[in-house]
Amino acid sequence: MAENNGSGALDPKDIITLVDEQISADADFQTELEALSDDDKATKLEEKKAELIKQEYASIAEKARKDAELANNYKIRAEKAEKGIKDNSLNNKPNDPQLSDELKLIARGLSDEEIEQAKVIAKGKGIVLTEAIKDPLFTIFQADLKEKERKEKAKLGASKGSGETQEEVTGFQSGSTKEEHKKAFDKIVGKK
Repeated sequence: MAENNGSGALDPKDIITLVDEQISADADFQTELEALSDDDKATKLEEKKAELIKQEYASIAEKARKDAELANNYKIRAEKAEKGIKDNSLNNKPNDPQLSDELKLIARGLSDEEIEQAKVIAKGKGIVLTEAIKDPLFTIFQADLKEKERKEKAKLGASKGSGETQEEVTGFQSGSTKEEHKKAFDKIVGKK
């Protein structure tokens, strides 16, 4: 088959050169020509060249058709992939209102538990998250959650410190005499 010159167009000289090479390499055809007269050789040679040139052009046309079909298939596949990426990016776009609303709720200081409850309410009622937190169900949930937290804190009680007395830490005790305080002070400072 003839090769193109890199510009995409076929050079007829290349096809003729290729056909001449094929005829020269065909030993059976060369033997057949030797037995013929000069006029018959020329006629037979022209017929063979025409046949081979026709085959080359048919082969080139078939290759071009297959290349065009392949290019079209690639184009279709690329368009499908592009559409799939576009569809996927539309579903997961960063401007997703659900994500944006969720970020707003986080900024308001709502806990993960509150946000999850707001999502459930929003999905169940078919409303956006910012509307879900205004819903009475969410308000009741939030009040109940705060009451549980308040009760949990009340169970812990007030801090009593480390449990050590002032005397154990410093050596001072209330009701000590001046002399006892002086001894305790010297002990802490490192004097005898």
